[in-house]
Amino acid sequence: VKQLDVQTGAYSDIFSISFNRNPRYTHLNGIGINPVDGALYGLMRVKGFGYLVRFDMAGNVGFVARVPAHSNAGDVDGLGRFIWPSGKNFYAISAIADIDSFSDPG
Repeated sequence: VKQLDVQTGAYSDIFSISFNRNPRYTHLNGIGINPVDGALYGLMRVKGFGYLVRFDMAGNVGFVARVPAHSNAGDVDGLGRFIWPSGKNFYAISAIADIDSFSDPG
């Protein structure tokens, strides 16, 4: 994950998430910062299923919820809801900062 310095146009690394993690993932997209807790959230596909995941600064992944549809886009709104499109539908999970996460999707 990189951050952009808008003054200089330069990118710097914040942290990285290893592709060789266990369980292995095939897709990672729709990452956004939750203004409620400051954590990064995104959509990750593992073992054929999509999950809302939370990242910490050490690059650890916490599985928050299994999602009904995966997407290449998504973000956290000002109220702390993760919102993403899939096909002609939009999905939302509210109060994501209050949901416990797990190290394995189960």
